[in-house]
Amino acid sequence: MAVFEQHTTLSRQYPLPYATVFNAVPQVIQHLGHRLQHADPNQGIIRFSTGMSLTTWGENLTAQIAPVDPQQSATAVQLTSSGALPTLIAQGKRNRKVINAFFDELDRALQWQQGAPGQG
Repeated sequence: MAVFEQHTTLSRQYPLPYATVFNAVPQVIQHLGHRLQHADPNQGIIRFSTGMSLTTWGENLTAQIAPVDPQQSATAVQLTSSGALPTLIAQGKRNRKVINAFFDELDRALQWQQGAPGQG
């Protein structure tokens, strides 16, 4: 883990069609109390942000969602987080915390599917 890491990207795969996963993401964003900024199903991009708190200025996040195979039997979600304002210390740790909370909630939202999601 880099102390001065500004951007963090993690990904998961779900054994579900693209539309199912894409449509679940805005619901997860709302459930977590984050603010949806942009959603484009044609490009597979969703942008959102977290709010400020006593310990952070907030984070800006971009989810890239894409089918893994031509049959769209599986979907990959790649999430990138960066601080809303440039900071130098511990942003990477905060980014991972926000990303992991998002994926935990997305896992719950899609839990009716069979099998566990693959982590990347």
